[in-house]
Amino acid sequence: MPDSITDVRAIAFGERVHHLVQQKPSRFLPWVMQGTPTPSKYKTFPRFGAFELEQISGRHPDTIMLDAEWSRRVCFKADYGGALPLDEEDDMENILSPMSEYQMAGRGAVNRKHDDVIVTAISGNANEGETGSTSVALPAAQKETTVSGLTLAKVLNGQKLMRDADLEISPENTVLALSPAALVDVLSETDNVFRSRDFNPLAPLTVGTIAQYLGMTWVVSTRLPIISGTIRGCYIWQRNAIGFCAWKLVSTSIDKRPDKNNMLQLLIKTHVGAVRVEDKLVVQLEVTE
Repeated sequence: MPDSITDVRAIAFGERVHHLVQQKPSRFLPWVMQGTPTPSKYKTFPRFGAFELEQISGRHPDTIMLDAEWSRRVCFKADYGGALPLDEEDDMENILSPMSEYQMAGRGAVNRKHDDVIVTAISGNANEGETGSTSVALPAAQKETTVSGLTLAKVLNGQKLMRDADLEISPENTVLALSPAALVDVLSETDNVFRSRDFNPLAPLTVGTIAQYLGMTWVVSTRLPIISGTIRGCYIWQRNAIGFCAWKLVSTSIDKRPDKNNMLQLLIKTHVGAVRVEDKLVVQLEVTE
């Protein structure tokens, strides 16, 4: 029998597109202070320092003039974007809807970029001054540098740096961002309190993660920076530590390109910026991986 029957065998095409593994929602956007966008190239976050009262003694004394310090951190706008092409012929020959899949994947790319912008603001230099011309690094006093993986002692030492500044720590306002390797550290310690039902009613070994512990919300992310060699930065911060401004959080447009035979183009853009507003609200935990 001739083998030509194979030429007319039916081919079943998939009706759903499997998007390869990727982070889709933003992990850090809920944990920043969002400023109101303005039609300008940068957004300012004014700051007002603390002052102490002095004792008034005697009768009819001179008025004591107190010294109150004003300062400013500046968030600069950065533009990110790109386009995905789709020829008319591609769309005619496809039972799927490639453009809708492009849009779904594009939103995930935007959310990851927002996380990158926030992480850079947390770990990098902050812009200070009237026009943001002064660069301010995260002070060494805000860094827990014990050489080790993530341990209970390291987390508690990081919290101490915040409490030394009279900060209240609560899971509604304080986040610990840690890497997957750091999560393995805390879940695999022998006889540690992280996974004990006496200290954590959510049974971390059952659910495979830690949602809240030590008065903080724990967020696992793969986008935290390598500081040097095998040292990764994990961070504790308060929600109002980071100022985030979106001139336009996300914009998409689908247009025809006459110069490309009416090819459809999905253009995706985001216009955002972030700045560390107060250094004492951020603690860097240097974790060996």
